Amino acid sequence: MAEVDETEVVPEETQRIVLCFGYLGNDFHGSQIQPDVRTVQGELETVLKKLKWLDKDKHIWISSRTDAGVHVRMNLASFDLPFERWESIGEANLLRAINDRLPDDVFVWGAYGVSDDVAVRIARRRVYLYRLQALPNWPIDIPPDRLSRWCKIFEGGHDFTNFCRVEEDRTTVRTIHSCTPWVDFTGRVVGFRIEAESFLWNQVRRIASALHGLATERVELSEVIRALHRPNEEADFGRSASDWLTLWTIKHPALPDLDVMPIEAVEAWSNPPVGSDERLHERWQDIARREIDLLLQRGWILGMTSDSKEVEVDN
Repeated sequence: MAEVDETEVVPEETQRIVLCFGYLGNDFHGSQIQPDVRTVQGELETVLKKLKWLDKDKHIWISSRTDAGVHVRMNLASFDLPFERWESIGEANLLRAINDRLPDDVFVWGAYGVSDDVAVRIARRRVYLYRLQALPNWPIDIPPDRLSRWCKIFEGGHDFTNFCRVEEDRTTVRTIHSCTPWVDFTGRVVGFRIEAESFLWNQVRRIASALHGLATERVELSEVIRALHRPNEEADFGRSASDWLTLWTIKHPALPDLDVMPIEAVEAWSNPPVGSDERLHERWQDIARREIDLLLQRGWILGMTSDSKEVEVDN
């Protein structure tokens, strides 16, 4: 696929559209388009081209790349539509036309007309959630303050070489603005919430595996600190499953705050079974997956019915 400069200013007769969308990651080989496999970008582009809103040789821009199996409440995509067509269609009709043609595991819940120089890749913050309690042998009674101390180790600027899949010619230095326990309304630990401007490939899943190792005592705290502070010394704490990772929110300077459903207010989290029976745990994991499915569906509906739909356009 040819590289496209997303920041290139398009002609005045077109309107840049930003779509807010989510998806259930189970049956996708990631978000970014790839040959011969099902991807989220591929599904969106197929629909837009059927509607003749995207030329056959064009591609949409995606804000965040996600791996196979990762779930999303909010990602962003952008494309350019003739201005008169946007004016005649409007947001409600555009959403209806796209969603009527999308499969059930993808949903577009917002559409915004923005200025022509807006690049969806350039976000202020990205927020991920990881459901640690779904991992085998997670101690369900772990105190939130203990997890909080472990999470804080990752905050600030670090070289995350030992906590990512290193890509050639890409820096492994990132700044984590916040890493905190994710707790339910009773105060019980569900997982953790992590926020940064951008993340590295597999970074959140590798941090999740390190936190799981600390909680199950297969990893020493000193080992994790050493791996973070000495990136040239190889360390591998594993990579947790993608099933329990959710891209929750993207905060973008061109859009209003769209985090309309505080995760702390969600009450529908069941407890994993006590004990080491693997079959019992696998049955509970099926329940946990349905809970995440319902959480995302609720989030998409709330996003679509939110009143915060006004955005200033500087044409």
